[in-house]
Formats: sequence, structure tokens, C-alpha cells
Amino acid sequence: MLRVGLAGGVGAGKSAVAKHLAADGIPVFDADRLAHELYAAGTGLAAAVIEEFGEGLRTPDGGVDRAALGEIVFADPERLAKLESMVHPPLLLALDLRFREFAEAGENLAVVEGALLPRWPDTTVDLLIGVVADPMRRKDRLRRRGWSEETLGARLAREVDDRLLRERCDWIVENNDTLEDLEWAVTVLARRLRKRAESN
Repeated sequence: MLRVGLAGGVGAGKSAVAKHLAADGIPVFDADRLAHELYAAGTGLAAAVIEEFGEGLRTPDGGVDRAALGEIVFADPERLAKLESMVHPPLLLALDLRFREFAEAGENLAVVEGALLPRWPDTTVDLLIGVVADPMRRKDRLRRRGWSEETLGARLAREVDDRLLRERCDWIVENNDTLEDLEWAVTVLARRLRKRAESN
């Protein structure tokens, strides 16, 4: 099983690449959705997060209000580091389990989409792909989604920057041109991934 990570900043086109890979028949899953499941009512992580960051985060069903949690941790680097130290161990276990499920189903290749993959241990995936785009293009795309300048500034300030992506990633997908250009680049990428998986 070739375990592939797909990373990229907001507005770079990571989700578009993931969508095209999935359409090409490659199994793709989202690390953020796995994390969301870990915050659900009744999980050990939900209980620990509420105990650490306050009862005000408890949702009516007993889970964690992730939006409220974000407001707390993204304004305080130390609290963010604390949260990451709590979330990463169970999340990495969940990632490993999902990859194993694909392998047991007969797949020799699967891709996990996750913005922060370049900051995680090298052993998380076998191969890391980064999606990058010119900062001005990213901002224009986000403005078209209705993002305010304040939201843009706050979100981009805590992103994994393109320099780290280029340092850590095995392959880079440049997304500065048309959607058709991106689709062609992903078609080539899918072909390369399958070839790599066959020889893995």
C-alpha cells in the first residue's frame, strides 16, 4: 500500500486536486473529517478537550464546538500547541487505520488530504504532494468566496507556507493557470502515483 499525503494552503487548489484524483478512481480521504469524528460526543478526545479548554466548548450533544475552540487556540500559540499535542496521537492512529482498511479492501494506493501534513512526522505517509499557487491568486480566489480581508490575514498567517511545502514534499503541483491545466496535471500525477504504487 502506497500511502500518499496531499497538502496545500487554503486557496491553492488542494481540494480540487483531491476531487480529480478521486474522480480518476484513486481512494481519497480527508484528515480534517477524521479529526471532526474525534471531537464527537462520547470520545475520549472530546472529554479531554472540554476539560482542558472549558465547558463553554461543549455542544448540546456533548461534542466539541470546533469553531469556538478555534477562536481560543488560534489567538494563543501556546494553547494551539497544547491542542495539537492532544489531537495528533489519536488522529495519526485514525489515519493509519483508514489506510489499513483500504489495503484490506485490495487497494495498493490511497491519498489523505490534510493541510498540516508537512508538519507531521515523516512516517505518516510514504509520499507527500504539495499544491501551491501564487499568493495573489490564492487571495483572489478566497475573496471570490466572500472572505473578508481580516479573515484572509488571520487564516493565511497560520498556514503552512509554500517554502515548507517545497522543502518537505516529494512532488509539487503548480496551480496558477486554468482549471483545464490543473486537470491535466492531476491526470499525469495519478498516472505517476499508480506506477509508483505498482513498484512499491
